[in-house]
Amino acid sequence: MSEDALRERASFFFELAKDEESRGKGDSAMLHCAQAVQAALKLYISSQGREVPGTFAISSLFEAIKDKPDLYTVFEKQKRYFDLMDDAYYGCRQFPSVYAPDDVKAALSAAAAVMTIALAVGGGSPRQRTALELP
Repeated sequence: MSEDALRERASFFFELAKDEESRGKGDSAMLHCAQAVQAALKLYISSQGREVPGTFAISSLFEAIKDKPDLYTVFEKQKRYFDLMDDAYYGCRQFPSVYAPDDVKAALSAAAAVMTIALAVGGGSPRQRTALELP
């Protein structure tokens, strides 16, 4: 997938996450946070000239860039919320979970932090940068 497609996908899923959170749909918001972070991390990895791992596991994607403290520090500080995102992504089809509203808001903030760094390195457009604003 091209970097432009990853950038668009990350922004699209982040917008969906914000919309779902505003409507009280925490499970969907958490799922879309996961998808936004996955695409943003893959964009970042690709923009660094690295091979993108063939996984959707957020922790594995962060492992691929653990030598990049700008992003890896976000992961270390917000690991709980990235784990919840993985839970939402892998469990959404058979075992959707109910997430506390505060956890969903924190996950949105963690996703926004990742996207801000990933889109900046990947060269996001002004429209995509404004998409990161939280309600």
